Amino acid sequence: LMGWARWGGNVSREELLKTAEELPAQQLPPTELAKKIGSLRERWKSLDATAGASSRELWQRFDAACNSAYEPVAHHYRRLSEERQQNAVNAQALLEQLQALSTATQDAAEADWKSVTQQCQRIQQAWSRQGTIERKEKKRLDAEFAASSRYQGVIAHGMWSAALISAVLGTRLPGAGTVYTGQTLRFLQ
Repeated sequence: LMGWARWGGNVSREELLKTAEELPAQQLPPTELAKKIGSLRERWKSLDATAGASSRELWQRFDAACNSAYEPVAHHYRRLSEERQQNAVNAQALLEQLQALSTATQDAAEADWKSVTQQCQRIQQAWSRQGTIERKEKKRLDAEFAASSRYQGVIAHGMWSAALISAVLGTRLPGAGTVYTGQTLRFLQ
């Protein structure tokens, strides 16, 4: 019976090898291609457990086919990493512009406040449009950006807070049948 299992495993491995060799011609998106390659490798491992180990030559052919098929995925992820690094450099440049603007206007009694406001808005818009950055770096840059802004830190926007209060009062407190008719807000800055 073990001989049949080994034979069946080898037939299945040949099919997996053929599938892996055909992957580059399918022109799949990188994420889908990565999932397919991972799935093929998992199926190969499961065959090792059920039908025994394969020949070294067959494994090397399969591994080479998978690595070859994975090259566009690796290129895609390298490109994304480079893009995130460039976005971090751009974010650091915006942060330096904001800090320079903040320093220049601290002691300036005769600053052109209209120009300063426009520059701040331009920097904030560029900041909100920047692309993805590594999470840890993004958190650090956001904290520095918030500290350099006129509010000197991270703020919770008033309307977001008002919406949260409205949702709680209108749906959770004091209970069923409550009618929420309004609220009055006063923003200090």
